[in-house]
Amino acid sequence: MRAQDYQVLLVSEHESTADYVRGILSSGTDRYRKFSLEHAASMADLKKRLGTSAVDAVVLSGGLNGAEMTQLAIRLLELNCDLPIVALIDDEREEAAGQMLATGIQDVLLRSELDTGRLSRALRYAIDRAATLRELLESESMLHAILKNLTEGVIVADRQ
Repeated sequence: MRAQDYQVLLVSEHESTADYVRGILSSGTDRYRKFSLEHAASMADLKKRLGTSAVDAVVLSGGLNGAEMTQLAIRLLELNCDLPIVALIDDEREEAAGQMLATGIQDVLLRSELDTGRLSRALRYAIDRAATLRELLESESMLHAILKNLTEGVIVADRQ
């Protein structure tokens, strides 16, 4: 039985990019889940869609250079800090990939190497990593709350 489709929001100025990515995601079969793609052409459109739609991941694409895409990712992370982001870049921007990953983008893919398997796998893994991070942060928060509210003393002993 297949789980519910992943909801992906593509941020790109160009409708042709949305059509291209939509075609890639629908052309192959992902045995895990299908992907449903929405398109946001501007930051205002992005904010609106994030406020009204359940989104599992964001794909950044378009005519942005590495620094502009990094800034957009930072702004996006400020809006919704636990939403996984995958960036699609041109080959000439590959040197910016490390900086993009350092800002919180989960994965960076080259458009020239893009296919259904790579994109769907990158999206699945990014979504899974984000879910694991959320669970870890919730667990850590719960542990801090428990320790903060203990009325008894706690001793932590190291066997070594």
